[in-house]
Amino acid sequence: MKLGKLKNFAVGFFPFLTLTALMGSVTPPAIGVCVALAFVYAFYKGKIDNGKKPGLIPTCGMVVYWAVIAAIIAVAGRALFDYYAVPLAVLAVIFAVPLALRRSSAVFSIGAMANVCALLLFLMFSPPGITMNMLDKLENEQYAAPVYLLPDETMIADDRPATPYQGVRSIITDKNETTIYFTVDHAPPGVTDPFRFESIYRIDLGDPSNVKAFRGNRVFGLALTPDETKLLATSYYERKLLIMDPETLAVLDTRPTSTYPQFILVDEPGARVTVTHEGLGIATIYSLPDVKYYKKTKLGTAPAAIAVDRQRRVFYAANWISWYVLSEVEFYSHRVRRRKFLFPPASGGISIDTVRNRIYLTLGLSGTIVGIDRDSFETVDRIKTKTMVRPVCVDSKRKLIYAGNMKEPYVSVFDFDGKLAGKIFTGSQCRVFYITPKSNRVLAGTILGVIELKTDNLVAERRSRISRVYSGRSRFSPSR
Repeated sequence: MKLGKLKNFAVGFFPFLTLTALMGSVTPPAIGVCVALAFVYAFYKGKIDNGKKPGLIPTCGMVVYWAVIAAIIAVAGRALFDYYAVPLAVLAVIFAVPLALRRSSAVFSIGAMANVCALLLFLMFSPPGITMNMLDKLENEQYAAPVYLLPDETMIADDRPATPYQGVRSIITDKNETTIYFTVDHAPPGVTDPFRFESIYRIDLGDPSNVKAFRGNRVFGLALTPDETKLLATSYYERKLLIMDPETLAVLDTRPTSTYPQFILVDEPGARVTVTHEGLGIATIYSLPDVKYYKKTKLGTAPAAIAVDRQRRVFYAANWISWYVLSEVEFYSHRVRRRKFLFPPASGGISIDTVRNRIYLTLGLSGTIVGIDRDSFETVDRIKTKTMVRPVCVDSKRKLIYAGNMKEPYVSVFDFDGKLAGKIFTGSQCRVFYITPKSNRVLAGTILGVIELKTDNLVAERRSRISRVYSGRSRFSPSR
């Protein structure tokens, strides 16, 4: 009897096997949910096996059980569809035929599809290796120019991946735009020596050959103090806020943080620094100018990307593991003013449109960029792009919107009407954009490094093409 219950539990758990293995470490509550659903299945199946009526509550539980499996397939399948439509269709047929012929159970056939979808979705998040083919393609891209490339070409042979880097995570410059700083994500501890590879780079924009680098564990966020005498960086695995010399990148001091520190918000009027944490609705706060620990507080949001409005003293958070995808948070008190989008596809990009007073937010699993009016908080614009879209950046000067992608190796450039102006090859894993404060240079951080987008050339070329089209038509010629 006990063996039968154990078998039923194992069968009920099967559809969630891959999801639990891959997401359990990121979202521990997912393990409990999957185990509970497996118990629901085992209890219901046990009633059926014993010839008893399951009852209303177990039946409702089974409805939830199948609804969750359907949601896994629907969400993962939607994210995969833009890239793997044919393989997904073939797999669906392969699993459906035995079920239709009654050679397989619904739990096995549908559960196998759920496992495959979850696995493919996870693999999409894994960065590809850098190859010579990528570098050749970048060299031939007329609308992009590398500021700094991560791979050393001597490491690459036979077009095979040969780098541990997973891409650029943060980009900043000083106020006078003489120096650029950026962080690079590399393999986690245990995979390789965490201090073997560079995590922070400093480049003199007047002399790009003048490069300094800091070797350390995974570093995510970057910020300069208001007087620019200190460079702040979050050491993700070490749970530290690094206080560094901006000139030499030497570590002057450290401060403890909570788990997985990510973004750094410098509030000069409030004389404080706020560090947010991935997947945790908390913030660690430090005082300025000494950067001393002040307190921890609940943030009520879990930012995967942040856009700051210093005039209104609020920031907008695009959330990844949270009840709501969009949050408007007061800069000083950290009180959440407004929220939007309950349980939709997760986000990894947000930007403020100062020209039209909007926020632009990416919904990665549906491949949508939504524009929200900042006064009414209503959705006023939708731009369709490919799934796995992550960062978004509004270029108010050029009236353009840039969108990066985890999978697709191009940056999509849209005009303010939502029309695609063009695509620029930058390499995949685009996670961050940065527009420099003085010269308005547009920088993208990807798996290849920091790439400058030559969008002025792109816009000029597009206008020239449109002009040639219209000049070739006679105003008075009859339409056909």
